[in-house]
Amino acid sequence: MAPLEFDAAYATLPGNGWLTEDEARLLWDAVPLHSDVVEIGTYHGRSACLLAHRLAHFAGKLFCCDPFFDGHHFTDLGEGVAAYREVRELLGSILPAERFAVLPCRDEELARLIGHRSFGLVYCDGDHSYEATRDTLTAWSQHAFRLAVHDYAEAGGGAEVKRAVEDALPDWHVSRRAGRMIILDRTILQESK
Repeated sequence: MAPLEFDAAYATLPGNGWLTEDEARLLWDAVPLHSDVVEIGTYHGRSACLLAHRLAHFAGKLFCCDPFFDGHHFTDLGEGVAAYREVRELLGSILPAERFAVLPCRDEELARLIGHRSFGLVYCDGDHSYEATRDTLTAWSQHAFRLAVHDYAEAGGGAEVKRAVEDALPDWHVSRRAGRMIILDRTILQESK
């Protein structure tokens, strides 16, 4: 099957999740060519499927992590197991098995597993508390060429995410934004002459 373009890929995404079309397009365009991608916070796989469709265009592996089994999103263990299986099946319909991994763990566990590896994009949409977001961004900024963060806003729960971005990433800047999605790139300082 030939890789899908954005509009066709977006039309196939599962319904569970909060990723809007504008946010999805921004995330799609943020994936650097020929690089591996990490998604932190997979839930039912809406954005994971989008990233898989994007990676189908070129070499790159997708690593997804979510604490499916610890009661974070899924209060019933059976529901978490079903979501984990659903995400694996969805991704398997888009990418060959060797090009993706769905890991039932928190992002700090994944960071320990991958060691010093680098990624073209790290997409953060996990725990939205200030502390968890700050810790995730601090840890993963060391592994990322580019960061994407969902639920960044001036008010509500997004304000905690916004504050965490500002505190954890002083050397990064928001390069693009759509809705509650931001793309961050490292700020490159020019020496004055």
